[in-house]
Amino acid sequence: MEQTQQAVSNEQLFAKLCAVEALLKEQQLSEHSRELWGNQQIADYFKVSTEHARRWIVVDPRFPAPVDTLSRTGGNSKNLYVSGEVVQFALKYRKKKASL
Repeated sequence: MEQTQQAVSNEQLFAKLCAVEALLKEQQLSEHSRELWGNQQIADYFKVSTEHARRWIVVDPRFPAPVDTLSRTGGNSKNLYVSGEVVQFALKYRKKKASL
């Protein structure tokens, strides 16, 4: 049985890799994502400092509640948030465009 190989150019391969990378990036920032984010990832998403995210964004009463986890010593661990809920929050409370 003979296999035929189809030649793929470097440009075609690069284009496919770029498409896959874009899909992965889109999936990470999806409002359905279940990745856990700390204050640093939330700050990165909103393009603000970690201090600003901690003092002003996550304390908003409308902001999603953190996941209830315990540390390995039995105390409370750092607050982690479901990324999809953070994205939904951002989409829900974005500023309205001024209408002319």
